[in-house]
Amino acid sequence: MTNTAGDPGWTIRRDAYDRAEDSFYESLFALSNGRIGVRATVDFEAGGGVPGFFHSRLYARSVTVRRHLVNAPNPTFRSVLVDGVPLLATPDRITEFHQHLDLRRARQETALTLRDGLGRHTRIATTTLLPAQFTGTVLTRIAVAALDHDAPVTILAGTDWSTGNGDLGGQLPRVRIHHTELLEHDHRPGRLDLRMGSFGHPEQLTQRLAILADPAYRDLVVGRTRLAEGLRFARSAGEELRADVIAVVRAEHDDAAHGEPNLDSAPDVADIIAEHEEIWAVRWEQQAEVVGDPQLVEGLRYSQFQLLSSIDDGSDVHNVPARGLTSEYHSGHFFYNTEFFALPHAAWTDPAAAKAMLRFRVSTLDAAVAHARKTGHVGARFPEEADLFGDSGSPSLVRDVLRDDEWLERAGEQVVHTSADVLHALRSYVQITGDEDFLAEECVPLLAETGRYLAGLLRFDPEVGGRTVRRVMGFDEFHYEVDHHFGTNLLVSWGLSWAADTLRELLARHPEVRDALAARQVDEALLADWTGIAAEVHLPQPRHDGVIPVFDGYFALPDEVCELTPSHNLPLPVKENDERRTSGLVKQADVVQTMVLLPEQFTRSEIAANLAFYDPRTAHGSSLSPTSHAIAAAWVGDTRRAVRLLAASARYNLDFTHKANYRNGVHLAACAGAWLILTRGFLGADASGDRLRFTPCAPEDITEMRVPLRWRGRGLTATLTSSGLTLVADEANDDPLPVEVDGEKAELNPGKTESFGLSAPGSS
Repeated sequence: MTNTAGDPGWTIRRDAYDRAEDSFYESLFALSNGRIGVRATVDFEAGGGVPGFFHSRLYARSVTVRRHLVNAPNPTFRSVLVDGVPLLATPDRITEFHQHLDLRRARQETALTLRDGLGRHTRIATTTLLPAQFTGTVLTRIAVAALDHDAPVTILAGTDWSTGNGDLGGQLPRVRIHHTELLEHDHRPGRLDLRMGSFGHPEQLTQRLAILADPAYRDLVVGRTRLAEGLRFARSAGEELRADVIAVVRAEHDDAAHGEPNLDSAPDVADIIAEHEEIWAVRWEQQAEVVGDPQLVEGLRYSQFQLLSSIDDGSDVHNVPARGLTSEYHSGHFFYNTEFFALPHAAWTDPAAAKAMLRFRVSTLDAAVAHARKTGHVGARFPEEADLFGDSGSPSLVRDVLRDDEWLERAGEQVVHTSADVLHALRSYVQITGDEDFLAEECVPLLAETGRYLAGLLRFDPEVGGRTVRRVMGFDEFHYEVDHHFGTNLLVSWGLSWAADTLRELLARHPEVRDALAARQVDEALLADWTGIAAEVHLPQPRHDGVIPVFDGYFALPDEVCELTPSHNLPLPVKENDERRTSGLVKQADVVQTMVLLPEQFTRSEIAANLAFYDPRTAHGSSLSPTSHAIAAAWVGDTRRAVRLLAASARYNLDFTHKANYRNGVHLAACAGAWLILTRGFLGADASGDRLRFTPCAPEDITEMRVPLRWRGRGLTATLTSSGLTLVADEANDDPLPVEVDGEKAELNPGKTESFGLSAPGSS
């Protein structure tokens, strides 16, 4: 199905220039490989954007939050001068403009023609890519043509660190924080080597640049926050002047890098690009595809491109920030976006990446224990927002010193379910991959300490006659300081019960686990206590029609229906205290998300009743929201609603409003959510049993969908059409793959194809 020839769905275009939209397209067209990320800046000198280059190891102190992702020295800096005067990309000087992201070849390209003060026209074209065969390399190609003059042209190429960070992940852009200092540099013709330090963080960054060009003269250009080589070309009317810059970037404590290019031997740029494109061609063959609405096709391709780009496949311990490495937004911090979105996608497609995400939580367990202790709890409380070291990244009081304003940020204090989210991700990983050894070998301390925290969190409340949590914020951020939140209580009690059951199973199968648990004062008696505590949880009761309240007292609020569809992002204020609603309107999926996370605890009719009630009352003001409602809609046979919400997720980034002065980044949860809608929603894939089960539901508006999957060490491709589901087992599988489709069982030998008819939607 992947036919890239002449297919416009492979290219995202920007063909009109609006300076106010520069920062939006810098994010949308950003490139990353999970180790480094670079924003798609049009002009470093006069553009309206926020140039950015990020390294996954480089975090430093901030004002509002303890640490944030540093906007690092940018080795893609370039500038063009004519007669020694910089050409600036201002709206009055641009006579031609094109910028696009080539998904198939994983590259960003910009072409613009500028008119200078004397009326002369010069065309500048740049291509940027992160060669897929390397982990810390960025390649920039620059081509300049004097269209109607023969004035001398100079290309500056090097590193710039003038942008810095805006406070609070760029949400307070007027306060710029500069971390970088140049420690040493070395220059020789065609080579520029730098070692950079960062105030407030011990990590150092090295950059080695090979600048491949044939100018008349070269010299070093040194600025306060810039180091570049000046390439001066003689008069050159009609001649295309070229410069290729290969930058190799490393942080001090980087994981082992894939072999980086040898900059001392004049690397063959054409060979680097050819190998890069071959790798991406193979990657695309393993991605999901749909046949149908071109807008949906484009959105799904873009989503999968960003998902592929977010994974550092050279690291055994890795997490994905909420905006990846596309922006400083959210300070480069980690949320439950990983556990509920990025990790399940990776478990089905790239199990090693999913394990690396879990290892991040394992490696930051001590920080979670410290966070629990600091906030009056026991065990391990993974924070609502974590930084690189697992410390809480949530600010409590935000001050905008330039506007003399301040406000409370409540999520860090009141979101208490993250440890249960981590357990849910662990269960998903084990069910999909079958990697039970990981539990015994690496996860026993995490299971013990998260269980301890969850047990202490659920306290008996005589007012409701059960165990509960008070004064919390759940998934919905419009209501906080609420008591007896349904999703929080159910997820916490489930996590506690699952931790106890899993540790009991590990004790039975792996005797060596007993000593590890004994060291943490965990024994069978304590596990029995945990099971009892979980069984005593208080859950808000449904109405007569089966609709469950978000929290006790929810139905007493004035009713409010959202007038915006999920394909139009609801503009929300930054301040959490401005987001409080006194009505029943919810910001994002809450009860329905809980049902999708724990579907074994609900009937399809219960899911249908709650979806019907909450969908019109959900603003979908978060990129996390449409996914759960779409999956639930597919399960109950409401395929039109499911396709509409699928499009909202797949195109969340492409269609985001408003684009002017955008301070955000790529919403990776929406990208993963679109894929999960295909897999968990329309295919109905369920990895929990001893067979890979499907309960497919074919949407009317999609002619065909093809989804490659991996389940417990074996691969298959599922193709769904209106006439049925076809499963093809990978020829490379070592063993048969047991499947079940709407109750019909089959054994798929390597390379075998099996087709199944479809049951009535929502009948299972």
